[in-house]
Amino acid sequence: MSKRAPSICFKPSGSNKPCTTIINGDLKVKGNLNAKIQLPKGPQTIKSGFLAFNSNPQAISPGETTINFNTESFDIGNDYDISSNQFTASSNGYYQINSNIEITSSSNQSIEFEFELRIYVNSQIISTGSINYQPNSIVPIYPNISAFTNLNTNDTVEIKAFVTFNGGISTLTIDPKHFSIAQIGI
Repeated sequence: MSKRAPSICFKPSGSNKPCTTIINGDLKVKGNLNAKIQLPKGPQTIKSGFLAFNSNPQAISPGETTINFNTESFDIGNDYDISSNQFTASSNGYYQINSNIEITSSSNQSIEFEFELRIYVNSQIISTGSINYQPNSIVPIYPNISAFTNLNTNDTVEIKAFVTFNGGISTLTIDPKHFSIAQIGI
């Protein structure tokens, strides 16, 4: 005895019209279908996106600093500017933004510090991720940040760090691992 594939049948209530059936993800229509079904043709692509990193360590002093992601792995749409470290949206839509860095060392590991990784859109903070480093803790530390947001054409996105040292002056050395953005949708 053979097994039947699982199916779902859609039939208007009280109707003798043939039903529309979905079998294993395929749409099968029996009889006439009065509604239009429009499905995207071909594989879906990312309209815009990039991945950038920095192969050189960057010193971070107290206060706010733009993170340098000056080497691109790829840039679909040519929307990322390595000289300004900014992404400029080329079209309206929903975007996934991600960044990751590595705090590799502190010039004085006996000082407590607070570190924030921030996503800015048009010079406004939209997301933050923070850590509080306790004296003599283990480094490296890997702060991550991400956001899913709606951007308009010409909106700019950048990643910044904000550091506060409690009890003295110090600098951090970071390794900017990646900054990526992808426009989601069709």
